[in-house]
Amino acid sequence: MSQSPVRGAQPSGRSVLYAVTGLMMAALLATAVVAGNVVWNGTPYPSADPDTVAQRLKQR
Repeated sequence: MSQSPVRGAQPSGRSVLYAVTGLMMAALLATAVVAGNVVWNGTPYPSADPDTVAQRLKQR
């Protein structure tokens, strides 16, 4: 005789832990992306005038 699976069986504690950890990591990543976009001001690499940079270096 085969036994039928129990209805409403709870998932193992380890799989719940993995699911919660994954959701927390996704939430932290989303928060970091939003915070980075809010805090960032300006272009990543602003263009510089070579003559101005040369004069500034000569003054040092």
